[in-house]
Amino acid sequence: MGDREAFLNRIAARLGKPRRRSRPEPVRLEGPDRIGMRPPETPASLFLENWEKAGGAVVGKPAEAALPALVARHAVREALVGGLSLPIDGREGPSDGPAAPSTAEPSGSGDPLAAAEAARKALLSAALTLRRLGVDVRPERGADRAFAARATLGVVAADAAIAETGSVVFLTSATAGRTASLLPPVLWIVVSRATVFPTLGEALRALAERGRKDGFSSAIQIVTGPSRSADIEMQLTLGVHGPGTVWAQLV
Repeated sequence: MGDREAFLNRIAARLGKPRRRSRPEPVRLEGPDRIGMRPPETPASLFLENWEKAGGAVVGKPAEAALPALVARHAVREALVGGLSLPIDGREGPSDGPAAPSTAEPSGSGDPLAAAEAARKALLSAALTLRRLGVDVRPERGADRAFAARATLGVVAADAAIAETGSVVFLTSATAGRTASLLPPVLWIVVSRATVFPTLGEALRALAERGRKDGFSSAIQIVTGPSRSADIEMQLTLGVHGPGTVWAQLV
């Protein structure tokens, strides 16, 4: 008997179990096929429900009404806005006013151009509201590191949202970074109803199709609620490796 066999026999004897001489067949765990399934709830309401369960907060009114309390609560003096490259000087604005909340239920298959425009208007509305409140607002691109480190609030638009997990999706590219969504301790996320998908599988398929048309993102980030960090003693801390307070505004 070789050393290997003797070693394995000693282990089996101490465990009180017979030696296995052949590889066991893998056990297949049958579960529901989630691809293509539709939750009983509408995607928008299910997303908001699961977002809150994950520790996120929901913005139930326009930015002009919701931001003053948020600015006061978190003593916001500087804010980073992702996805806007134009100057935020208080003179620019959407031609037909801020994006109003929609009552139509999303399917995740809406017009991507309309979804992008709704998100852009909501971002701009939030940025201009913050500026009127006396907050120093700067686009993510072009902001220096010192300002980014001081910024209390980040304002960004999600590229997609997943109803079944209450998650938002961010794509990274040369024009869309992660500074505004990762560095500030408070995050305001604009979510277009047209980009809320019932399941993760459907969201990934849609993003893959988008990538084939427009070019693939260098990275995909799926964010569910505030940043969570835990140690070996089971102590959970929020906001260590990302925002500790996250708000979702559905437009």
